[in-house]
Amino acid sequence: ERIRRLIITLGDDNKKIVGQIRGLAGALEDDVDLHGELLAETLLDCSKHIPLKTGIYAAWVAKMMDKHPSWAAALVPKVLGELQTALRTGQATVAQLLLQFVVSLGSYGALGLTSVLRLVKEVLELSDGLRPSKGGDLGAFLALASLLYLSPAARAKVPAGQVEVLLSQAGAY
Repeated sequence: ERIRRLIITLGDDNKKIVGQIRGLAGALEDDVDLHGELLAETLLDCSKHIPLKTGIYAAWVAKMMDKHPSWAAALVPKVLGELQTALRTGQATVAQLLLQFVVSLGSYGALGLTSVLRLVKEVLELSDGLRPSKGGDLGAFLALASLLYLSPAARAKVPAGQVEVLLSQAGAY
């Protein structure tokens, strides 16, 4: 219960977020081996249901990567699996939040930006050939909403024009 509470309340005091992220990474450092699955499940639940903290959770994962790279690496397939499930079952809000979380992970350096933008492109392409009345606008909406979570520093690292191509493709929809 302590672990869940610590993760859920991360970022509640918005004046000390950086310190909270560092503190939580340190506080849970010894718990990863024993409670890594609980950490991952709680983080996923929070990422799916607490929209204002998506970036905060991504920053915490990036910080955790420093000392627990295998835990963070094992988290990525779980996030992508949850995203795929949300897309397949039409859970638009959950899919949006998880895609924003993935883009935030890219912004913090926890995932490669090329891979993140390739995923955004694949989500955008879900709209290909579908009318908006048949849910065809979902992929375009999710892609556009997630790009807001690409930090200016991360965007500067992306090859020139890559984000613009995504925006143009979404605009053409």
